[in-house]
Amino acid sequence: MSTETLPGRVALVTGSGRPRVGNVIVRDLARWGFRVAVHYNRSADLARETVESLRDQGCEAAAFGADVGDQVAVERMFADVLEHFGRLDVLVTTASLWKTISLEAMTADDVLQNFRVDGLGTLLCARRAGLI
Repeated sequence: MSTETLPGRVALVTGSGRPRVGNVIVRDLARWGFRVAVHYNRSADLARETVESLRDQGCEAAAFGADVGDQVAVERMFADVLEHFGRLDVLVTTASLWKTISLEAMTADDVLQNFRVDGLGTLLCARRAGLI
């Protein structure tokens, strides 16, 4: 992306509430002039802290909670983002489970849980963003 700013555009970054990859991306998008939607699932307090920090820097930001592996929750999150910002220009999907499990302890349920968030969650969000 060029270094020019993109004022008024809106970006949603899934998995950006916690201080991980998504959080770095949402902060960079804010520096480029985007209004940003900070997504979280179980890290509401951290997402609110991120939003407050971005607002202190002059960025329009809001936090939106959803389990990205749940289609109804994804639909609701996108509706809330559109209601708040009036548009969506960019989607970045970084939501992921960060649970370390040894190969010996891994179960089929562990794999399915990861697929639900990492695979299905990405698909559901990309589908919804594409329909906008």
